[in-house]
Amino acid sequence: MGSCCVGDGACAVPDPAAEAPKRCPWCGTMGKKVERLTVMALLRPEARARIADAAHRICLSTACDVVYFGASNDFARGDVNVFVGEKDLGPARLVCYCFGHTA
Repeated sequence: MGSCCVGDGACAVPDPAAEAPKRCPWCGTMGKKVERLTVMALLRPEARARIADAAHRICLSTACDVVYFGASNDFARGDVNVFVGEKDLGPARLVCYCFGHTA
């Protein structure tokens, strides 16, 4: 697990009151709120180490590479350790990782 301490050793704790932008910074699509715990669980370890925000949204545009975004950083498909069904237009989209359900 990565360290939360940066620079002079002061712990970098996200401001829980900070809001994520409402629209994706890359495509402008309205984002949907998502829990920080979800973002942390689905990011690859190297991407998780970059997380700096308490609040995040998911971009549901299939044309946009961004999956999660916050006030100071965003995470693309390559930063996520699972298939993102909301970003795929294929006929058998995975909608539940736990049970392997497709739509």
